[in-house]
Amino acid sequence: MEQVARQDNKGFTLVEVMIAFVVIFIVMLGLLNLATQVIAVGVRNTVRDEGIRVAEEVMAQVRSLPYSEINTMTYGNLRKIIDPQSSEVNIIRNLRHFTIKYNPDIRVTTHADGKVIDVTVTWSYMQTDYSHTITSFVRER
Repeated sequence: MEQVARQDNKGFTLVEVMIAFVVIFIVMLGLLNLATQVIAVGVRNTVRDEGIRVAEEVMAQVRSLPYSEINTMTYGNLRKIIDPQSSEVNIIRNLRHFTIKYNPDIRVTTHADGKVIDVTVTWSYMQTDYSHTITSFVRER
């Protein structure tokens, strides 16, 4: 019996399949890198948003004080405003299974019309230091 070779070759060769796998692998590595960067930016934004929230909370606490008691906060006064039970001024928050320590600082400048309150919150994330400052003006009633 005579064997006839087929000429239509309707499949992929092993080399073609291997090249396709390499191309898909390279594309997947790029997408994985992109996904990790997106997650890192999201976490950094969450940490920053919490720092802003801490600054706003401290500012609200300072503004709730009587006008005569609003002055440049010493360590003891700041500790009383943030947490009277604590011996530290730092505000510690747990975010996405890790802990960030926020360090608030309050500066009050007296003017003829009232007082300017500056609340600066600093923190460190991934070996980088960040800060956020908010300012408010209060007048005596």
